[in-house]
Amino acid sequence: MSRLERLLEAMEIAKRDAKQLLELSKQYEDAGEYEISKIVWSGHKQAMKEYHEASYFYTKIAAWSGDSQTA
Repeated sequence: MSRLERLLEAMEIAKRDAKQLLELSKQYEDAGEYEISKIVWSGHKQAMKEYHEASYFYTKIAAWSGDSQTA
């Protein structure tokens, strides 16, 4: 598996995790569990940060390797 493929996989996982945590946070908020919702929301923010970092490195590596299709 190439570096780009590993980064794409990391991006997909982080995006999926962020979506699940966002939905869970909303469920806790709807149930009136605001403190738990905030904790889950911070997990969502962390997953989004991981997604954006992987995306940044994916773009950099694709540009560096001369892959104009992905850059």
